[in-house]
Amino acid sequence: MIIVHKVNDLLFSLFPKALEQGKSMEALKEALIAYYTFGPFRPKVEIEGDFVKIEIDTSTIASQKAEFDTVVKHCERGNFSQAKPILEKLIKKNPTNSEYYRILGQILSEEGQIDAAVNNLHNALRWNSKNTHALTMLGNIFARNMNDITTISKRVRPGWKKIPILLLIRRDRSTIKGFEIISARYRTRINSFS
Repeated sequence: MIIVHKVNDLLFSLFPKALEQGKSMEALKEALIAYYTFGPFRPKVEIEGDFVKIEIDTSTIASQKAEFDTVVKHCERGNFSQAKPILEKLIKKNPTNSEYYRILGQILSEEGQIDAAVNNLHNALRWNSKNTHALTMLGNIFARNMNDITTISKRVRPGWKKIPILLLIRRDRSTIKGFEIISARYRTRINSFS
């Protein structure tokens, strides 16, 4: 499916975040991508002169959505061994889908395969550097399994500015005694570290 919009005041009024940023074309592109994203499927958005073209791969969405929903259901029930082969098949079909790598990273983390989990989360971020769930999971792994707060501060924390998560920090004087990050997709908790 291809959608073409004329870039004009009406289009900016439909996507007020772009309007708030002074009619920025980059902000408009991001708003369009966010709006037309369906689950893990992101559209291709190109601004050409006075027009914006949005390409939505509806055939891929139709063919992979049912399998992706099955993966998510298995993960929510903790059936990672059933979810993993379906997810690996989806990655072979569509290796550009950030969310597939993110969920595989989370599965591998749950199975204790930390290096493989980090690699898959990096792949997720290579395809979509704004994948907030991948950033959250990566932060969880670095804190919980590697006790690597420096990496969180340098690589993960800057992306947290846009993450809609609950971050609870208990402070004892000037030191952090523990914190908890709760991901929206499936609950991941870090209860404490030193």
